[in-house]
Amino acid sequence: MNRLIVFVLVFASLIAVAPSAFAQEDALNANKELVLDFVANVLNTGDASAASDYVTPEYIQNVPGTPSGIEALQFSITLLHSAFPDLRYSVLQIGAQDDLVAARIFITGTQDGEFMGIPASGNLVAAASVNFWRVEDGLLAEHWEVLDGLAFMQQLGVVPGGTPADSSLIPSEDAVISEVIPTDADGETLAANTATVEAFFDDVVNTQDLDAVDTLMVEDFVWNSLFVAPGRDGFKQFYPVIFEAFPDVERTPELIVADGDLVFVLNTIVGTHQGGEQLYGIPPTGNPINYLSADTFRLEEGKIVELWDVADYLTLFTQIGLIPPMQ
Repeated sequence: MNRLIVFVLVFASLIAVAPSAFAQEDALNANKELVLDFVANVLNTGDASAASDYVTPEYIQNVPGTPSGIEALQFSITLLHSAFPDLRYSVLQIGAQDDLVAARIFITGTQDGEFMGIPASGNLVAAASVNFWRVEDGLLAEHWEVLDGLAFMQQLGVVPGGTPADSSLIPSEDAVISEVIPTDADGETLAANTATVEAFFDDVVNTQDLDAVDTLMVEDFVWNSLFVAPGRDGFKQFYPVIFEAFPDVERTPELIVADGDLVFVLNTIVGTHQGGEQLYGIPPTGNPINYLSADTFRLEEGKIVELWDVADYLTLFTQIGLIPPMQ
């Protein structure tokens, strides 16, 4: 074939592919911008009436105990801001893939008003959360959230074992994401990062093979947790305690969003409390557990280098009888 013809065909194929790739990237950035604007203009201002600019009328809530629909969302926004006038949602990490957006959000506020029957305490609360949204026709149509509700309730004094949060926990402006920063990972890298994270759950957590950690994590792995020693070895020392407490533990990824060097995962965790007195200080109850967690992984060259995790410990501790059910 004539070289000129080959060149023209190759060039034409590149022109055909490039607009599609650029359009997809633009759509993902638009979805992230939608979430950032929703957080800035609705959640942080308390302007419930503005919610209709960002969410669908049906707005499906996959948060236990939270009703769906825009009216219910508007009611919740008003309720929260009346109890926590300085309520702030700080987006620390964000990613988008297909029609999903995931964001790691740190929530802070001072309880200056009554909240769910809890008198105003003046306490500062600070709680980590990870949120997932599904976007449909330019609006937020569906929502999932994992919130550290245990820390929230402890800081309010409702659940024993906590104190009001310290103001040093409020994220600095430099740490908060307020505008979209395009990412540059290609599809092959995103697929590889997702496969590594899936292998972490399948080959390490669900099969309890800690030797597999060596192929998936860097040696100086960072787990942003107060309870775990640093490094890959710290992870390998901690997880046997989990396996002892819940020998049949299984984590099932429900949603995965890969963007840049990050992979966000929403998990369902099930098992049976059969041991682990050293973990929670109570004898095994035999109670089943079923709760949500969310993990944010950062990867480099196909290996996990850092992890942030949030779990619904309020539900877990209630299920194993460590704290009484919330009224």
